[in-house]
Amino acid sequence: PTSDAGDDEGTTGTRTAAAPTTAVPTAPGPTPQAPTPTTPAAPPTTTAPTTPPTTAPKPFASVDLGIVGQATAAPPGMLSEFHVQLTNHGTGTWTPADGPVTVTMAFLDGLTVEQVAADAGWSCGTPKGLTLTCTIEPVAAGTTTIATLAVRVSAARAAGERLPVVVAVAAPSPDADGANDKTVVNVDVA
Repeated sequence: PTSDAGDDEGTTGTRTAAAPTTAVPTAPGPTPQAPTPTTPAAPPTTTAPTTPPTTAPKPFASVDLGIVGQATAAPPGMLSEFHVQLTNHGTGTWTPADGPVTVTMAFLDGLTVEQVAADAGWSCGTPKGLTLTCTIEPVAAGTTTIATLAVRVSAARAAGERLPVVVAVAAPSPDADGANDKTVVNVDVA
């Protein structure tokens, strides 16, 4: 009889090779961004100072103040007369909107304004103290147009004295020639 003793019949198992591990790729990180260049701030703008406009003289603003009758003898208590002549040497005429031309006379103590005779257009106020003011408007252009004030004064000072009267004119706009806007009348007491 056949004996199976000692016959060890092993079972051969099948080994399965381990599958190779595949590395799982990691998700890429964020792509580094190039730095954004910064634009330098613009320097603050400076506003140039505004130059006020200059008022140009009007073409007709050239008043000439002339005096006729300087060094007029005025015996004490007697009347003396001098004429104030105003001429516009420009090319136009002042209008009432421009304002009047003003003539001011400043007298020294001892002279009294007795009478003022004026061409048409003049307006003279009552003397205030030692000042007489007259206005006129308009003043026509041209050297032939002369507006005259005839001023009569009495002198109550000693003979031989000379009493200056300062006469000035003011135009309603810048005068192109201000050198002839003031003059002096000398009233001599005989």
